[in-house]
Formats: sequence, structure tokens, C-alpha cells
Amino acid sequence: MKIFLCIIFLVFSGCAQAAVENMELSGSKVTLPEGNVLGVAMHEQKDMFFVQQLVLSTGEGGVILSSRQLSAWSLKTRLMLTRRVLDPAPRHLDTYPCGRVEVSTRMNRILFCSSETYLEVLDPDTLSTVGKVGLRNDQYIYDFAIDDQHDRVFVLSMRGDDSPRLTTYSLHDGSQQQETVLPPNKERKMMLAVLSKSGHVAIAADQYVHGGEKSDIFFCSSEGALRCSRVAQIDGVSQISSLPTELLAATRTFADRKKECLISVELNTHSVSRKYCAPGTGIHYAVGVADDRYVVAFTGIGKRLWWKEQNVVVENSFSVWMAGNGQIAAVAKDPTNFGNVQSVVQVFASRTQPVFIVYVGESNLLYLYSINDLN
Repeated sequence: MKIFLCIIFLVFSGCAQAAVENMELSGSKVTLPEGNVLGVAMHEQKDMFFVQQLVLSTGEGGVILSSRQLSAWSLKTRLMLTRRVLDPAPRHLDTYPCGRVEVSTRMNRILFCSSETYLEVLDPDTLSTVGKVGLRNDQYIYDFAIDDQHDRVFVLSMRGDDSPRLTTYSLHDGSQQQETVLPPNKERKMMLAVLSKSGHVAIAADQYVHGGEKSDIFFCSSEGALRCSRVAQIDGVSQISSLPTELLAATRTFADRKKECLISVELNTHSVSRKYCAPGTGIHYAVGVADDRYVVAFTGIGKRLWWKEQNVVVENSFSVWMAGNGQIAAVAKDPTNFGNVQSVVQVFASRTQPVFIVYVGESNLLYLYSINDLN
């Protein structure tokens, strides 16, 4: 029996090694203009990606001021094509604005959060404004997501009466289509993701429960009336992404926990599982899905020096799994010096190509990775 188990172990180990060797990651650094990265997006049909940044400055009396800028880059050459300053007159920085940037390939338009009260629509070639969506003075937009297949955009916001709302708008003319009210959220941190092909949207809303950080997970359907149902409560979420029938969540548990896995919530059964893990490092903070086939997540390690009250980075890495397979297929050691800000690492993954971008919200550097499947 022992001999048999050893043979099985060796065969399995050999298969695992072959799987890793048949996929590789290649990355290149892109140095951006001055400013902290708020969000990125890709327009694969035009070989472009876009970056929204926040530029900080000091005003009179030491007041912190901010202005935003958007730049367009070539995916092929990694060179900047054009740039636009979004806030010519810097404003007081109260909170970080909604940093989301999205591209509608069907409409050939860029959408991003503007003054947090509406979405601004831009031409991708000139970055000039061509329209606005969801303009209301009594709301604060937390997040939004484009559903190109159904020609609409979902907007997650907080109204002046402290009621969270999920609203859909037409991508053609910006008109409001449907709206629903969500349960009250005192923590006021919410994010959403569209589950491709199904027409559903998933929402993660922070809650503080019994001394710990949790996130309520809602699945929302727009068949008939727009309605949302709370399906699970999981550990506090840092970033979410989706496969066609499941939500993937990376928690914000500190990066010294090597047993931490991605949390998966199934659309049809509402079951919660941890099918994607990284035994040597754990999975933390960031997750994306590239080409609807590859799950990408941050597998860096941090260490807390309690006597110094300081966090130290041990390793920065990103790992890739084939969708549905919990075995790691490839790992990239990221050379970026994240310092002690691993917790603000984010992943943006292309839905149509095996490409993803990683960045830290407090720097002006990003890495663009390609997934090369050698099978």
C-alpha cells in the first residue's frame, strides 16, 4: 500500500510539474505620469488600455488637493497615446473617488466615475466627453459595471436618504431602465461585478459583525423587475471578479495567512466554497478573470513585526489557475517594490484576451502580464 501511494504521489507530482511548465507568464513594466492609480481598463479591439490616476498636491495651510487624469496607452508598444486632465482646478480631497474605468466595445466608448454623481462617457481616441449617464446631485457612486451583451450599465450608489440603490441605464442613450433599493449599509463600502452571459450582477457590501469585518453577497436578476437577494455572508472582501456562473472574492485578510483561499459563491446553488488555493502563500487582496478561462490572484506574503508596529513584505507574486481547476498553473514573481502597501494591490483582467494588469493604488507603476498556454 505504501509503495502504491508513493507511485500515485510521484505520478501526481509529475503531472503538476508538467501543468506548470506548459503555461508561462511574461510581464513588462509601464511607468505612468505622476499620480496614484485609481483604475484601469482595456479596449482590446483598438489595442489600447486606459489608466485613471489621482494627482495629490498641497494647497494653502497644508490642505491636500487632488486632480484626476486619464491616459490612453498602446497594448503593443506600452507607449502613451494621449492624456487628459479631468480636473483642471484641483479640489479638496475628502475621500478617494470611485476609480472604476470601463470600456464598452459594442458602443466604442469609455465610461468612468466623474464627480461621483454621474458617469462620464468618452471617445476612446480623443478622450473627449460625449455624454453623461445617471446624472443626479443626490447620490454618491460607489461602483459600476458594463453589461455589453445586454446594452446596459449597472450603477451602485448611495442616495441622499442613505439608501443604497442599484440602477440600470441604457448604453445607447443613457436613459434609466430599472432600479431597486438594497438593505441599509452603515459601512458604506460596496462593489459589484457582472456575471458574463447570465445577465446577473453580484454585489459585495461590507458589514461589521460581532467585532469582525464581513461582506454580504447579493445576486441580482433583471428578468422582469430588477431585484436582489442576499445569498451569503463571507469574510471581508477586497476585490471581486466573476466567471459565468460564480462570484470570486479575494479577502482583505492580512497576507501572512498561508491558508487563505479565494472564496467562490455559486449563482445557481448559492453554495460557498474555497476551490482556488495557494498552499505555500495563501491568496490575498486581488483577483481577476482573464479571457473567461484564467483565474488570476495575488499570492504575495507579508509579515507583521509587532514590536515595531510595522508590516514587512516577504514576497510579491501573482498566480494563475485554469477556471474550474484548483491547481496552480503558473506563478509570476512581481519585481515591484510594494513596500507595506500590499493591501492596495489590484488586478484588472481582460475578458477577451489572456492578459491582465496589476497595480498598487498608491503608486504610478503597473505591470502588464500575458498568459502563454503552451499546450
